[in-house]
Amino acid sequence: MKKQNKAILSVFAVLALFASCTRAAAPAAGTAKGEADGAQSSGAYSDIVSAPGEFPIVKAPYTLKVFAAQPPNIEDFLTNDFTIAYEKKTGVHIEWEIAAANTVAEKLNMSLVGGDYADMYIQTGMSKQTELLYGSQGVFIPLNGLVRKYAPNVVATFEELPEYKAMCTAPDGNMYSLPNISTALNICYPAKLWINSTWLKNLNLAVPATTEEFYNVLKAFKERDPNGNGSGKSVIPFFAADNSRSSFVEYFMNSFIQCNLGSSGFMYVSDDGKVQVAYDKPEWREGLRYIRRLVAEGLIDPVSFSATQDQLKQIFENPGDMIMGATVWNAPSGFMDLNGTKHKNYDTIPPLTGPKGVRLAVYRPDANVVTGAAVITKALKNPEVAVRWLDYFYTLQGDLDMRIGREGIEWRRGKPGELSYAGKPAEWAKLTAIGGAQNHFWSQYGIAQYVRHDRQASDPDPYSIEGLETRLYQATIQNYVPYTPAKALPSLYFSSSVMRKINQPLNDVRSYVQEYIVRFATGDLDLDKDWDNYVAHFKLMGLDDIIAAYQDAYDSYLKNAGSTGR
Repeated sequence: MKKQNKAILSVFAVLALFASCTRAAAPAAGTAKGEADGAQSSGAYSDIVSAPGEFPIVKAPYTLKVFAAQPPNIEDFLTNDFTIAYEKKTGVHIEWEIAAANTVAEKLNMSLVGGDYADMYIQTGMSKQTELLYGSQGVFIPLNGLVRKYAPNVVATFEELPEYKAMCTAPDGNMYSLPNISTALNICYPAKLWINSTWLKNLNLAVPATTEEFYNVLKAFKERDPNGNGSGKSVIPFFAADNSRSSFVEYFMNSFIQCNLGSSGFMYVSDDGKVQVAYDKPEWREGLRYIRRLVAEGLIDPVSFSATQDQLKQIFENPGDMIMGATVWNAPSGFMDLNGTKHKNYDTIPPLTGPKGVRLAVYRPDANVVTGAAVITKALKNPEVAVRWLDYFYTLQGDLDMRIGREGIEWRRGKPGELSYAGKPAEWAKLTAIGGAQNHFWSQYGIAQYVRHDRQASDPDPYSIEGLETRLYQATIQNYVPYTPAKALPSLYFSSSVMRKINQPLNDVRSYVQEYIVRFATGDLDLDKDWDNYVAHFKLMGLDDIIAAYQDAYDSYLKNAGSTGR
């Protein structure tokens, strides 16, 4: 493997000890579930590693070759304080190959296609399809049996969160990667509507509960001088940004028909377990008709369909009087400066009830579990070393040491009686804000880990900077969780043959849908005259094959989950 950083440093003083731990390439791993489970879970415990929970994790110094992405907030993996401390703790030296953020995909592909494999790939943004492709070829080894035998903390995590284990399991029953798991409930509900509560009070308006009431509120914002400066022209009733994580179109559409932009692109699961698309249904047209009404009357700025997050922030942080009525985003920190005071005027409201009684939250069931965070290859003769090395990050101590920093400096333990923002006994609290580049810990690096956000102490004042998590949690629990759809589609695994068949049609359909959202909403096309032609084109684009592929993948997911639940 080409070394981008050729100055590989050894933290241990005796380099010869590392060199003595050479590793020949291991045989290709089996891909059947029985092979994955049996080969690594039976027989005697490895004589290379110590028992689970013991440190060092190896009985003699060992070297792992790791390919990793370089995040902007870590100065140097090689000399990072946590890197050095964890090497001393585990007895495992990491020979890093670091790829700059803009070269990760290219270098990862070169490594995999060229056959010069690292022992482990971490934080590369690896897709489920890449996992499955190289897992089925035996390049990535199945981790099922290894995890059961050598990773008790991973096992405990999956026992606590069994639905996430199903999301990490490929259709063949194997788990080819360990995930990054979080308990931050609010990110599963990314599209929250933030409305100017001060303006509602100024105009003596009730919090809108329906799409019609929201229309009337925006109309009042536009016409009745809510900021009291005598110039209604300065007011923007609603403005958003083109952001796939918290789409304002998605928010409004869930008052007409369930849809989830997510990785599937406005798909949903019907009550009978069938995968459906929302964008060819009559209810979708009615949702577009509502958005068109708001745009036509100047209540939604049409720039919202293409605006950037920076543009959104500039409008919200307008010097002087507030000019913004409402937007859709996950957190106020995404569109306002929490060091200021304007953000305190904005609060979330529940999903709006549509004309036929539909009232659903935008819900991402897989937002808290990111697969592909760490994969182990057949190049590693003793994969149990890598599994033991990763297992520590699924403990509270391991996650905090690696991600947050040094105990007593960047974080502390919870105090007796102290509660987290979720009302649970607080296990930890941050002592410093997340800042820029540093060299003490790995910060928000998304390596395989279990991040316990809901055990974090938080300021009970939801409008303080330190109380942001409290604010988001309360908003999510009160306004969005009650409207969670009965079933939702997570990200799914597809074989390479299926992806070859549907990948281009899927991209074409997604682009087509996005284009026609804008064209219908801005009046470029007519929702009565042009609708039938719009819908008819989906069949020509291969939508039936796409839906069938998603149905098969969803059925495999349910089989691995062992239920027909969400």
